[in-house]
Amino acid sequence: MSRAFYFADTWFWIGLLHEPDQHHKIATAVYKKIGDSQIVTSEMVLTEVLNVFRKFGPRWRTICCDYIDLLRTRAEIMVIGQTSDDGMEVKDRPVLVPDLLATVCKAVGVDHMRQNDSTIGRPIRLVEPTATPIQEVLS
Repeated sequence: MSRAFYFADTWFWIGLLHEPDQHHKIATAVYKKIGDSQIVTSEMVLTEVLNVFRKFGPRWRTICCDYIDLLRTRAEIMVIGQTSDDGMEVKDRPVLVPDLLATVCKAVGVDHMRQNDSTIGRPIRLVEPTATPIQEVLS
C-alpha cells in the first residue's frame, strides 16, 4: 500500500509556525495526526507564507526563512516546483492547477478524464483534458 500524502496550503504553515494565528491549534492537531505521512506543498505556497511573515518585521522574517529552510530538509515534506532565487521565474518542475487537480483525483481513485453531464446535458469535465497527474507525488 502506498504512503498517504496530504497537501499543505499557506494557512497550514502559517498556523503551524505562528502560535497566535487563528489556525494554530488545528494546524498543530493535523500535523500530529498525520504522523510520518508525506506532506506535499508548493514553492508558491511557501512564497505566500514568506509574504505574510514579511509584514511581521525582521525577527519574524528570519524565523520564517529558517523554518522554510528546515522544511526543505525534511524527507516527509515534498516541495513541488522551484523558482529562481528572486522568485520571478520557474526554475524546476512547473506545476499547473489542472495538474494538481488531476493528482488529487487520481489519489482518491477518481478518473481525472471523467466527464459529467449538466442538468441540460452539457458535458462538464472534472479537469482539463491536458492535465497530467504529478507522478512524484503519487509514488
